[in-house]
Amino acid sequence: MNTLEARKKFTTAGAAVVVVAVAVVGIFFNACQGGQYWGARQAFLSYHAAVNRLDARAARSHMTDELARRFDLWLCRTAVLSDDMKMNILSAGLPRNPRFGCVTVRRDEALLTMTGETVGGQKVTGSVTMRRTNGDWRVNSQKWDVAGNVINL
Repeated sequence: MNTLEARKKFTTAGAAVVVVAVAVVGIFFNACQGGQYWGARQAFLSYHAAVNRLDARAARSHMTDELARRFDLWLCRTAVLSDDMKMNILSAGLPRNPRFGCVTVRRDEALLTMTGETVGGQKVTGSVTMRRTNGDWRVNSQKWDVAGNVINL
């Protein structure tokens, strides 16, 4: 085997190792971070859609047990209002089309920051803490600032 053939084999083997290494790193990143980021984001968007449909049962299914308890207390405190009115109030504090800012994932918790405008056109900024429970991302807490009025749930 001459020097040129040896160099081609070495270069081909080296390229194959690099391709395999890049693929492994990509798979690892997607499994550890990328998939978590999209999972948390998608779970919030499912919750957001349920709230905008005024579907309390569906919204509750996207909450952690802790948030569901706080949500139920809020529903009881506002007992004089109809369920649709309560969901309208909740929906009014969320951005109509949320624009995600920073999404930070650490193990089974994610922090999502968002901006947007309410249905009424007011600027809204907020943060949502997601927690992974039994493999599913769920909304654990949320804080929204709508034109200086802060809403915590």
